[in-house]
Amino acid sequence: MLEVSFGITMFSVALSLATYVWVVVLIAFRGEGHQPRYLNLASILLLLWLMFQSALALNRWYMDRASLWPHWLFAVLFPIALMFLQSTLSRAKRWGESIRSTGLIWIHVLRLPIAWLMVWLASEQQLPIRWTYFGWNFDIVFGITAPIIGMMWQRGYRAKWLRIWHIAGIASLLWIWLGGLLSAAGAWQIWDINAPNYAFVHFPFVWLPSAVFPLLVWAHVLSLQKKH
Repeated sequence: MLEVSFGITMFSVALSLATYVWVVVLIAFRGEGHQPRYLNLASILLLLWLMFQSALALNRWYMDRASLWPHWLFAVLFPIALMFLQSTLSRAKRWGESIRSTGLIWIHVLRLPIAWLMVWLASEQQLPIRWTYFGWNFDIVFGITAPIIGMMWQRGYRAKWLRIWHIAGIASLLWIWLGGLLSAAGAWQIWDINAPNYAFVHFPFVWLPSAVFPLLVWAHVLSLQKKH
């Protein structure tokens, strides 16, 4: 665990758990006429994934600099593989389409406290400043605009350009996701050699790249899958 203030650690834990709870609620209260199928399975698997990532980080598995292939690829590729399966398997795709669009949009409000958390980490020299909104991170824009998009959707506004918002949101998350990991100390580090990203490879901040970011990407993907 990083030697950071207790407040920033608890804030990160609370933010990650809030994302987890939000996703569980989305699964539990899907569209009208749908039963909360697979709720227990999904909530347990998500919780086990968080616990597993915690164990890896606490045992310094992500800090191995000798390995040719960075260990953080596991935390990235596994969620991507799950999203791909959910998007391609017909039954899983229909299940995803039943999740309420409004909840999938409003979840992106969490990107506001995420942006604040990353600035807080940078102030304690655990994250390069370039990956905050003072540098190359513009993701806070989606946290600010999410309430506007959500209210427009609730009032029946269905413009095609809203799809552009979702696509841009995915691109923004992938940029921060990849940039943050490529600035982490290791064989594949290409940015911020003198001030590496320590946060993403330590507990509990490892939940950001391994769980929070993938879930936000998934919310965008589900929104794009919907026919309305």
